[in-house]
This record gives sequence, C-alpha cells and structure tokens, in this order.
Amino acid sequence: MKRNKEFEQIFNTVPDAMIYADKNRNILRTNKRFAEIFNYTSDEVKGKNTSFLYKDLSEYEHQGKIRYSEEGTDIIEPYEIQYKRKNQEIFIGETVGSKVKDSRGRLIGMIALIRDVTEKRKFEAMINHSQKIESVGRIAGSIAHDFNNILGIISGYADLILLNAQNLPDIQTHTSHIQEAALKAQKLTRHLLTFSRKQNLNFSKTDINELIKNFREFLSPLLKNNISLYLNLCEVMCCVKADPGQLEQVLMNLAVNSKDAFNKKGTITISTKIIKIPSTNDHLIPLKQGNYVLILFEDNGAGIPKEAIDHLFEPFFTTKPKEKGTGLGLSTAYGIIKQHGGEITVSSVVGKGTIFKIYLPCI
Repeated sequence: MKRNKEFEQIFNTVPDAMIYADKNRNILRTNKRFAEIFNYTSDEVKGKNTSFLYKDLSEYEHQGKIRYSEEGTDIIEPYEIQYKRKNQEIFIGETVGSKVKDSRGRLIGMIALIRDVTEKRKFEAMINHSQKIESVGRIAGSIAHDFNNILGIISGYADLILLNAQNLPDIQTHTSHIQEAALKAQKLTRHLLTFSRKQNLNFSKTDINELIKNFREFLSPLLKNNISLYLNLCEVMCCVKADPGQLEQVLMNLAVNSKDAFNKKGTITISTKIIKIPSTNDHLIPLKQGNYVLILFEDNGAGIPKEAIDHLFEPFFTTKPKEKGTGLGLSTAYGIIKQHGGEITVSSVVGKGTIFKIYLPCI
C-alpha cells in the first residue's frame, strides 16, 4: 500500500504530461500534468485510444509503426510532433518514452512523457530571426559605407564638370542628371546605414507622450480625409533616452505603411504604456530585464500576409508595387529602434489590420 502511494506521488509530481498506454495504444493512466497540458481529466481519457491527442491521424499511424514494435531499443529518444488540446488548440510537444515489457520481454505498453515547448520554439524562432536581421544589417552597412564613398567621388567630379561647363548647356543638363541620381543613391545608402546602426544620433531625455502629441499635429495633414488618427497615451510620463527626430521618422514610416494598407476608410491608433520585462521574459522578446515604454501602433487596414511577416524588416523587401515603395521604410525603423536599445515586433491578420509594438528602455 505504501509503495502504491509513493508511486502515485512520483507519477503526479513529474513536470511533464505522462501517459501510460497498453500495446494497443489505449490509455491506462495519466498524471496531473497531463490534465494541465491537454485539458482532459484522467476519467475522460481512460480507456480511449491515443489517436485523438494527435493533430494528424497520419502522424498517429506513423508513430505507431516506429515506436510500438518489439524491435529496437526500449528507450525512445526525444522527438517533437504536434498535439491537440481538448479545445482543439495545437501545440508542439517534445516527447520521450519507454517501452514496457513483461518478464518474457514481450511488449505490453508504453510510457510517454510530453513537454509543451510551443513558447520555447517561438522564442527561439524570434532569436534566430533577430540574428538573421543583424547579419543582414552588418553586410548592408559595410556595402553602404563603401558605396557612399564612391558616390561622394561621383558627386565631386560632377560639381567640377559643372564649374567648367558654364557655356555648354547640354553638358550642364547631363551632369545635373548625374548629380540627381547620385543624391538619390546617397539617400538610399543613408537608409541602409540607419538600418545597420552606423549613423550618429543625438540622444536626449524624451517624453514619448509629448513626442507623439507633437507628431500628431504634423501627421494629421498628411493623412487622407478617410483616415482617422487616435491617441491612447498613458497618464504618467514615458521618458526614454532618444533622438526625437529619429523616433518621429519611425512613426512616419509606420504611418505611411498603414496609409497604403487602407482601401477606403481606416483608423490608426497610437498607444503607450509602461511595462516591466521580467527575468523570465514571458513576453518572448529578446530584451533585458527592466522597465520599458511600449508604443503600440495599430491600424485596421488590409493586413500583412503571414509569409511576408518574417521578411518585413529586411532591406528592399516590400509587398507594395515597385512604383510605390523602395522597401527601406520598415528596415530603417528597425535600425533606429535597435540603435535606441529597443525592439520592434509586428503581428497582423489579413483583412483585419496590423499591430507594431515598439519597446524602448525607460530612464
């Protein structure tokens, strides 16, 4: 009796969902953690085949072929598959197992341990994406710096030609076109240098709420009559160490992006709040522990396709027609926010709108 109680205690204190099933994959027993992860009680699942826990029936059949056999090792190495909770929500489960055999070595069942690693994988994906953008930024910055030097030489020689061609109108015209092209190219390289964080910023103590209020007066005339702009600012001061002009550039780039996403009427809402990123970082953002000003820039426009989200902050990536954008607006915003020690993320639903979240360290 005492041994059974000890076994019961061990069974229910395991931090992963535990399932004990017979050789036909019918559930004999589950622990408390199973109920927390899958949202089923032990009585609801006892005697049922485990197939209803899998996202895909084909995956259930595949696992049966490779796990439930007399051959092979008794210990099942960790693997990840998609499971299904009671409410039909899909999650990623890291699974390990062990075959249960009788005294003659015949398979009579299986014990499986399942750990929900969905949030962990999301965080890892975010870190990998951030590192990818960092690598692109270093390459872009290096190229932009060298290219900018070459453009300086081109502009310099164009100036010299103009000085010596005062009586040659055709040459002046052609040289002016060279200068215009060089200036446009220099503007593009400045965007790339911003993205790679190789520009100098003028930092000062800045109240984000005041900056947004002032920006509203500047932005309103630029928006179409069918676009409404609302502010939902927190009551306390939201002070950060920032270059106000650069942060206004970020807001402008986001506003232009939203404006292009509206077909007819639309709404832009800018909100602020102060949040605390704990050491455990439950927000799944690669930020250090501390207090941050969170700026939410929301619109109810067309939204962004899922396949485009991961590339949104990359230089020259755009979902707009060629004549409507260079693909540098959001990459520039990304570079500015990173240079401020912050983070910018995006979430979107096609047909419903987009939310940009900007995190800036408080002072």
